[in-house]
Amino acid sequence: MAVPLAYNVRNIAVRRWTTAFTMGGVAMVVAATMLLAALVGGLQRMLASTGEPDNLIVLRKGATSDGASVVPHDAVQALRALDGVARGPDGSPFASPEMLNQPFLRTQAGTRENVLVRGVEPVAFAVHRAVRLVEGRMFRPKLGEVVVGRGALGRYAPGGLGSELAFGRRRWTVVGVFDSGGTAFDSEIWADLQDVLDDTRRAGFVSGVRLRVAPGADGRALARRIEGDGRFTLQAKPEIDYYHEQAESAGPGQRRIKSPNTLEFAQRLPSHHRIARDRRDQHALQKSLAAVVDGRNGGEDRGEQQHQHDHAGVEVLYVVDSRGHAARLERSPKAPSDQHPENQRLHE
Repeated sequence: MAVPLAYNVRNIAVRRWTTAFTMGGVAMVVAATMLLAALVGGLQRMLASTGEPDNLIVLRKGATSDGASVVPHDAVQALRALDGVARGPDGSPFASPEMLNQPFLRTQAGTRENVLVRGVEPVAFAVHRAVRLVEGRMFRPKLGEVVVGRGALGRYAPGGLGSELAFGRRRWTVVGVFDSGGTAFDSEIWADLQDVLDDTRRAGFVSGVRLRVAPGADGRALARRIEGDGRFTLQAKPEIDYYHEQAESAGPGQRRIKSPNTLEFAQRLPSHHRIARDRRDQHALQKSLAAVVDGRNGGEDRGEQQHQHDHAGVEVLYVVDSRGHAARLERSPKAPSDQHPENQRLHE
């Protein structure tokens, strides 16, 4: 027998507080979901709008972002000499070597956040044509000067020009403000390339190189030529494609793994990678795992991977989510390969 509709209506009135709390909880969940979707959507649109259609980004082969890439200086010099790279009136190539660093920086509210600091040369403003100085002047090398994106100015340098920022191993002076039209560069801080290399104590390499393709040249052919150079292990792609890939990976959830069984995808790593004991080892582990996830290692490397076991005879696997966080998966070697995942132990 069906329950009369009047009973449900009277139940709402009798249990009004329970009903109110239930409706409030549902509304909060919906609101939080909508805010998260709006945040992710805005981030994706910002990344997708970044980049120039005739620019190439050159990274180490297997790197999923310029923050995880290493390009040696001799490769930078070779890239500058390539035919097909645009040049200025004085014949200098529009090739911008760049070093990325993510130090902690205090916000106006007093909290500490990671901020993206990009070490560049003056030619970067000719390559990234959407970026232009709107206040102050260009930084000078060897003096610890920076220019700040308009989006990062109010958060990290509310005092504007002349403000001092404390990150890395020194204090930096804000001498200029740039605007990139709402792209991802607006949230960055740019400094002299050599200053950033000295501050991070890195020498002999940069994170990546941005190239401006000459008018009339075939950018795809230039990218294939760079990837085919046997002297270096590099990959090149249009800047637009790179930022579209970054926008896709900015969505919530884990990376999609191209494997018949997601839990079984992870490659067995050498035993010295089992436990990352400090931040440097964790960074190296995440870089190598990111290359495995994206399938950059190639079939030959995957075929050479062997099962690794710790001293207790436990098989060790690793999984990486979309933010680069590694998860450690242990399983007894005596268990069948189709063992249910809930019987396995997953350690962050």
